[in-house]
Amino acid sequence: MNSSVANLVLPFSIHAKILSNIEKHLPEEACGLLSGRGVQVRHHFTVTNMLHSPVRFQMGGSEMLKAFDWMEKHNQLLLAIYHSHPDGPDEPSQADFEEDYYPGVIKLIGSMAATKWVLKAFIMNNSGYLLIPIVINKR
Repeated sequence: MNSSVANLVLPFSIHAKILSNIEKHLPEEACGLLSGRGVQVRHHFTVTNMLHSPVRFQMGGSEMLKAFDWMEKHNQLLLAIYHSHPDGPDEPSQADFEEDYYPGVIKLIGSMAATKWVLKAFIMNNSGYLLIPIVINKR
């Protein structure tokens, strides 16, 4: 596992956009991409879940290509991929492991904890996952 990632710094505004996207797409899983430099997220891309499923997601290819083009033009890298688990779990599912096409990229999973949505970040590989702290930057 890539244990060199100490944390992921997420601006409050982008954190709010992710949670809004999750709410907007219920009962389906919502998904998107996060770009930036180092551990600092700078941009959020909402991507359509082509499966329209509450238990799986598949990102729209043309939207992903547009996001990757934007990242290249703005000298940013793909830092994280996010999706929601509307009915849990709050960690990677078996499907998440089977369909992890971007090893080494942080995966954020949004799940309901009591009465609010919570994001957790993970680095995954075939033998499991490592929980990565998310630092919410209030600026």
